[in-house]
Amino acid sequence: MSSKNVQSTCTLLPGSPSHINTSSELRACIHDGALHVELHGAINESMRDQASAVFAAVMQSTIPVYVHAQDAVFADKSSRAFLVQLFAACDMAHIPLHLELGDSHTKAVLTDLGFAIVA
Repeated sequence: MSSKNVQSTCTLLPGSPSHINTSSELRACIHDGALHVELHGAINESMRDQASAVFAAVMQSTIPVYVHAQDAVFADKSSRAFLVQLFAACDMAHIPLHLELGDSHTKAVLTDLGFAIVA
């Protein structure tokens, strides 16, 4: 499922922007019995408020989480730490996390940290 399909048919969670209108964005929505996290553009520390809203949605989730980040660029350590926190939260709650990631460097970092990338 592409992010475009999710974007047009999901029910947004509180704190998520209603649409993607900038080059960088994080948001969460529920669609087809799963929580979809969408990351677009250059993800960095300045997006802390959006990241907090998304992380809160993941922490409250009891359904599978899909992270759509094919066109995201993780610009700094805090953006990669955000992904690590998502993995850890899902792992602790025994919730499957599926990651669609285009950034090969970030994928390598996550793999080196011991996280299994499930596409």
